[in-house]
Amino acid sequence: MKTMSKRLSAVLLACALTISSFVSVTAAQTAPAKTTLSWEQFLGNETLRGVSDAKTPTSGDDLKKNWEVDLSTSASDWAATPGTPIVVGDYVYCYIKNQIHKIDSNTGEIVKSAEAPGKSMFFITIAYGDGKIFVPRESSDKNYVIAYDADTLEKLFETEAIPGAQLQSPVIYHDGYIYLGSRAGSPEYVCFSTEDTDPSTPDEVVEAAWSQAAPEGSLGFGWIGAAFKGDTCFFADASGTVYSVNAKTGALIDSFKLPNNETVTSTLNYYEKNNRLYISSNGGSAVVRSYEVNKDGSLNQDSMKMYNSGWSGGGTQSSPVIYNDRLYLGGGGGTMGSAEPFHVVDANTMQEIYTVEGLVTKGSAAITTAYATEENGNQVYAYLVPYAPQGDSSVMYILKDKENQTEPDVEIVQNVGEKQYCSQSMAIDKNGNLVFYNDAKKLYSFGRADEASRAVTGEDVEQQISRLPEVDSFEYYNEFEVKRIQERYNNLSDVEQAKVTSIQKLEDILAVSSQDPIERMEQGIASIPALDEITLNDQSKIQTLYTAYNNFSAEDQAKVSGADKLLAAYAKIAELRDEELVNSLIADIDALPAVEALTKTNDEASVSGLTARYNELSSALQEKVSNADKLEKAAARIEEIKQQLEQVDALIKEKLQGVKLTMDNIGLIDEIDKAAEGLAQSDLETLSSYSGIFQPAKRTAVNLLIQNKLMQDGKQITVTADNAAELTAVIEKIEGYYATLNEAQLRRVENYEVVAAVKADLEKLNASSNSSSSQGGSNNSGKLPVTGEAAGVLAGSVVLTAALCAAFVLRKRRGNNE
Repeated sequence: MKTMSKRLSAVLLACALTISSFVSVTAAQTAPAKTTLSWEQFLGNETLRGVSDAKTPTSGDDLKKNWEVDLSTSASDWAATPGTPIVVGDYVYCYIKNQIHKIDSNTGEIVKSAEAPGKSMFFITIAYGDGKIFVPRESSDKNYVIAYDADTLEKLFETEAIPGAQLQSPVIYHDGYIYLGSRAGSPEYVCFSTEDTDPSTPDEVVEAAWSQAAPEGSLGFGWIGAAFKGDTCFFADASGTVYSVNAKTGALIDSFKLPNNETVTSTLNYYEKNNRLYISSNGGSAVVRSYEVNKDGSLNQDSMKMYNSGWSGGGTQSSPVIYNDRLYLGGGGGTMGSAEPFHVVDANTMQEIYTVEGLVTKGSAAITTAYATEENGNQVYAYLVPYAPQGDSSVMYILKDKENQTEPDVEIVQNVGEKQYCSQSMAIDKNGNLVFYNDAKKLYSFGRADEASRAVTGEDVEQQISRLPEVDSFEYYNEFEVKRIQERYNNLSDVEQAKVTSIQKLEDILAVSSQDPIERMEQGIASIPALDEITLNDQSKIQTLYTAYNNFSAEDQAKVSGADKLLAAYAKIAELRDEELVNSLIADIDALPAVEALTKTNDEASVSGLTARYNELSSALQEKVSNADKLEKAAARIEEIKQQLEQVDALIKEKLQGVKLTMDNIGLIDEIDKAAEGLAQSDLETLSSYSGIFQPAKRTAVNLLIQNKLMQDGKQITVTADNAAELTAVIEKIEGYYATLNEAQLRRVENYEVVAAVKADLEKLNASSNSSSSQGGSNNSGKLPVTGEAAGVLAGSVVLTAALCAAFVLRKRRGNNE
């Protein structure tokens, strides 16, 4: 067989394994030495992050609490808050206080514990690898990692001290090494070998294989985890500096800073299918940038594609989870969270597919493919916990998502754990149980209510195999996912294995590894349609072949017959993607409201996101955006609204803060209302001064006008022809103020029933005057005009009628505009 990269076997040749060569795991084994079914570190596994195949609950009705672990002694015992759990085989591992615990994943029983000297730290995920558990600790004089035997919890060794104030990043295991970073102080990102070089002593101190210091002034590597492609390690620091280094030596390959002062507080993700690295960051809103990875491990900055949510005051601490070309990203950025919602994004085009408003989470998605079929559009279920409890309980969001879905399909499940804040992502065990903790200091496990339905059957494995692409389609397979399906098959009884009728397809996929890679490549190229017949439906095949071809050595690339056809096809796909990108942008700009109807509350995120998309286009593509002028005007209008809001905010504070409103200065209300003309009520309500100062003042104005203009000596004023016009104007003003009061202020309005009573009397007077006018006109037909006292009564009636009519018209117009 000709030489090829390790990654090629995963991208093009499915996986370098056979069913007989992979470790067969029987149901009796509880802690397998090697398994694809564990959640061994942050987001589970390295090459398919955040994605399980276990049979999790699909709805609130299908969910029950299995168990909880609470080792706290009091409400103030914050040291008893668990660390982020991982799952290995049948066991959950988690540190609580100064111990590491091994917990039966089925029962919640603590089966083993060991001392883990030092203090607990928030936002830390331990890791498993090479039969060991790696636990970061903070002691009085150093930060370090302790390695334990995963079976016995015997201490094996510890690392040397890690510079920096705190260890606040997930521990990531990769190919015999662990990677993590420190925050603040003199922070460094460090790598240690997992080898126990001196098994005779548990006090062995392992030196770092390499370390990378953060730039001066940077907060370092808080909450940041690494991603890998082969022997290249990718990570970032809080200042937005991105690194690619040799994973074993730390030799720097590439380094650059993200634009726009973007900061990073999340784990990077390499998506093998399209050979791109994804980095989520904070740039005033949630941002995700993706870069093509060059053969030498550097990042092709010219290939950069960006998603910008445009969510004002938003941001993200969530790590991008990608499956089936769809990227899932939580918000909740900032130490105390933000209003950034959850987003689903096309991982290839980086265009938003939809947003789940109200779902504000610091966590990352945990996804299962257990129920995905070709018939249901490969539907997956994603599980997330919002940062803040909602209502009377903590809740869980269950999001259903599938191919071509463009609107959220989400269930909010109540009473999922004790009401408390939660910064966590779920871990999923092999039986579909969801494991996590919240700040109630409790570790939870939730699973399917019907425990028998958690078991994986032959039908489930058949379903998983059936949705894999056919071998002759030359489309992408994820090596880890194929291995996991194989392991599920191996775990079945003979009776259940007999139900898997498509096992030959799995064997054919695995057998691809024995085929000559150049021959396989040439067969794939031959299956590509003619250039003028290529559509975006062909992009998966062409992308897979192109990525594999780029992983060939220059010598092997020269041997590929038809390479020119492949390169031309890839260029065609890029052209079609650009065309789709432009057309999509045009359609989304068209969907914006008219410029005069824009609001900051409803439209700022859309306008900001569309502007970011437009700015990322090349100048040639920008020229094809036929309605770019509408976008430019929309962006200008949003800026005008923001500036006007700033002016109104300043005016409220200048004129009303600490000022007692009286009938003498009640005109201040009209002055501020005039300054706010054209602003939507929803935008005004974003100002704390509007709700905290102006709204109470306007309510006071309503009370003053009712008391001083519609009442006399504590009673309703008498309506006469002489005061009718004035009362009509007063009522119009009161109703105008009243219509813009929020619910809290409406409850504090006094004597508002007087307004209705005075209106009723005005209408009676108007009706009486109209009747008199009609009779007078009949009696005076052909006679001299009415003069004297009668003329005064008629004039008053005309004035009253005109005033009431005007008030009615104004109220009608206002009602139509609301």
